[in-house]
Amino acid sequence: MKRFLTGLLCILTIAALLPGCQPARDTGGAPRDNQLTYATLTDASSRDEVRKRLENQKLSAESIDRFFQWVEDYNAFADTDPLDGFTVIDGLEAPDQDCLEKWQEERVYSDTNCRLTAFGLLKGWIQAEKTLPADNFLMFDIDALENNPVTQYTPEETVAFYTLFNPVPIQLTTDEKEVEKAVLSEWKERGISFSDGAAKLVSVIVSDDLDSMAFVGHAGVLIEDGEGLLFVEKLSPTNPYQAAKFASREQLRQYLMHRFEAHYVPDVTAKPFLLLNDQPF
Repeated sequence: MKRFLTGLLCILTIAALLPGCQPARDTGGAPRDNQLTYATLTDASSRDEVRKRLENQKLSAESIDRFFQWVEDYNAFADTDPLDGFTVIDGLEAPDQDCLEKWQEERVYSDTNCRLTAFGLLKGWIQAEKTLPADNFLMFDIDALENNPVTQYTPEETVAFYTLFNPVPIQLTTDEKEVEKAVLSEWKERGISFSDGAAKLVSVIVSDDLDSMAFVGHAGVLIEDGEGLLFVEKLSPTNPYQAAKFASREQLRQYLMHRFEAHYVPDVTAKPFLLLNDQPF
């Protein structure tokens, strides 16, 4: 039962943590602590800005086009509230726009999630020497890949995706450094490697106490360029795609840990932690 519930993390956790709030127009300036500068890519200006910054990092044109196809499909279906460009709100949680009920009523497959989105954008930037079959932990990822008509991966991408994101067995510990060591060691054993560049995979690693495993509970793509930091993610399968701006890695850390730090069992499991590609964040 615990294994099934942890598999739901990327789908349900964020929806439960996103209280409603009123967005304000972006007035410019560097992002500040305890504020979120974000866009749900519902307007042409934010999509054009994000596309340009992705293209400037020489990400695959095919992967960028595919990403925006996913964005348009989700926003059209979910009736995502339109935002005019990037907006600034107080706090680190975007307004809740979960469409779970509508999705369950009208679609019989899972939507692209955080892991599929991040990996799809980094097409060709992540390599895996070994080939592992999909673990049942990734049941929703598998469903989206096999049944969602817009979630299209090549066979090579699919195999590499499973090899990277299959959970990692660990010894139960409250020391996140020990979990980090185990995850990075297992990734090395699987032959996981990352191309060097300004676009990087950010992974939130979460521990499961009953199944003694660690897994990527959330993932996104970080762009670091002359315009600052841009973090591109899918909040959850039934929440919008999002791009957010940060002034520093520490602001991004605060944003992600604010969302996930409460999701561990004190004195039983390690706190969630972040990886930047295959390095400590």
